[in-house]
Amino acid sequence: MNAQFFIIGLAALLIAVSVFFGLKVFGIYRRKTTSASWSATTGNVLSRNISSIKNSSSGGYSYRADVTYRYDAPGGPFEKKLFLGSKGFRPQAEKLLETIGETIQVRYNPERPVEHITDLEKIMPVHVFAMIGSLILAVVLLVLAFL
Repeated sequence: MNAQFFIIGLAALLIAVSVFFGLKVFGIYRRKTTSASWSATTGNVLSRNISSIKNSSSGGYSYRADVTYRYDAPGGPFEKKLFLGSKGFRPQAEKLLETIGETIQVRYNPERPVEHITDLEKIMPVHVFAMIGSLILAVVLLVLAFL
């Protein structure tokens, strides 16, 4: 009986992971589809950064590229740090930043200017895989728990 509760708990955790990534994916999708009618402005790039993250199991590093920008809108200015992606080699992360100029296009919701999206934001395949994979694994665990 204890194993069954453990498996159900693990399945619940995986469902939570799936919901987390699902909200990220669908949030970007929703903003991308509704932002066509939003106000457009230019955002100023404040910084481009690459940070290294040590992998505790392999001892190697991955490199995270991000950009910080500011845009003016009613109630602002607003500033945001945007994660562009994680790469296994520093030159790959540097390539992500090479395409970023001094300014970027920002579309913001005129009714709620803090809600915005840039052309840089996209649905990352790893988020889709995490959402679907964790949901499938949770279903498999729940089936196994009740066999």
